[in-house]
Amino acid sequence: MPQSPPLLILKTGNTLPAIAADHGDFERWFTRGLGLRSEDVVVIDSRHDTLPHHSTAQEHFGAVLITGSPAMVSDAEAWSVRTGEWLAEVAEHSGLPMLGVCYGHQLLAAALGGEVGNNPRGREIGTHRVHLHPQAEQDPLFRIYAAPAMQPLRVQMSHSQSVLRLPPEAIPLAYNTHDAHQAYRWRERVWGVQFHPEFDASIVRGYIRGRWDALAREGLDAERLSQHADDSEHGDLLLQRFAALMKAQV
Repeated sequence: MPQSPPLLILKTGNTLPAIAADHGDFERWFTRGLGLRSEDVVVIDSRHDTLPHHSTAQEHFGAVLITGSPAMVSDAEAWSVRTGEWLAEVAEHSGLPMLGVCYGHQLLAAALGGEVGNNPRGREIGTHRVHLHPQAEQDPLFRIYAAPAMQPLRVQMSHSQSVLRLPPEAIPLAYNTHDAHQAYRWRERVWGVQFHPEFDASIVRGYIRGRWDALAREGLDAERLSQHADDSEHGDLLLQRFAALMKAQV
């Protein structure tokens, strides 16, 4: 059988050094969660590396995944704007499955005509519940959660900016009281999720430790957030379903 084309991971940042020392970085977590081998993945750091021409993306890759980042989309750094323009072209013309996570979710939304900025409710970090809109039951990616026993989702978070307005043609898929746009689909094959399906509880606790002083300044109880962080199957299920969509191209 011919080999499936690789997943392109667009890396838009790095995790905290203390977390990387224990767990590696984003691309390692995604590769593991997707159930892929290292040879099934191509990593391009969009801050420094040259992006392939958007017209050739479908020839070389089976899907595109955009990671999180400590950067802020609203800062409109040159590399981020360039990456967003590339993503918009690929989304518009390639038909490839695409998944943006946290910063990637926000960058996709902004590139496709939405609005991103500071969440008026402040930072969201730790393990939190997310609810699904009814249309998620028919969504190619989110229908894995259709059974009532799977809801609400328990997922890992670490963000202070959000998608404030979805792009035209986007369908909202998930929400909670903190963020109205926890997940969306644009057209048929482009998804964004504000939460981190690649994190486990130990990683999110690492983020809480790394942001401890900032959390205290913001009036958040870091000790309680750390104690209530726990593992959930929901993130892994999402990544496994995305990998299946990439391989099947359905």
